[in-house]
Amino acid sequence: PAAPIAPQAHPRLLRQVGLPGAILMGLGSILGTGVFVSLATAAGIGGTPVISACVLAGLLAGCNGLSAAQLAAAHPVSGGTYEYAHRFLTPPIAFSAGWIFLLAKSASAATAALGFAAYLLHACHLNPAYLLRVPLAAAITLLMTALTAAGVKRSNAANALIVGITVSALVAFAAAVRPRAAALPPLRELFPAPAQLPAFLHAAALLFVAYTGYARV
Repeated sequence: PAAPIAPQAHPRLLRQVGLPGAILMGLGSILGTGVFVSLATAAGIGGTPVISACVLAGLLAGCNGLSAAQLAAAHPVSGGTYEYAHRFLTPPIAFSAGWIFLLAKSASAATAALGFAAYLLHACHLNPAYLLRVPLAAAITLLMTALTAAGVKRSNAANALIVGITVSALVAFAAAVRPRAAALPPLRELFPAPAQLPAFLHAAALLFVAYTGYARV
């Protein structure tokens, strides 16, 4: 009789970027939308308690990120959320989780692209009207897609350059405004009053989305 056919092993992902590259990949996903778009939006919604909302969102994202890291270390396969749900739950849940993840990341990418387009138009002394921002944001998205399709090594090298410029700009900005910075508000103003709680949670939710660059890692 013919020997039984052994089941094929699931292909494992190849190591391409190493630990420094993985850290830079996460930073690149967090700093862009987080610092330049979501933080200002959350501050406008939550007011002064946005500082504690930022801490709360970071703690929640840290717990979520550690769980994701454990799953990724135990099952290093392409597919992420879909694969984990398919393995531990049911195929319909995995299907839903995969599409929710895709839609959420698409919304995050759109936010980053629209924010970058607005900054670029402002720097060029052009009116950052919505009708101008959308085509420019679409072109930026296509450019980033082409860069990503060129391979993880090339895209991560470009990401490292962007992160380096971003961090340098933030450090320079902090140094420039430090002499003019106002004193920290009283401690009681850093926490929301009962009437501020809905706005506080809204701000924390926006900041949580900004923290989720760990999913790229």
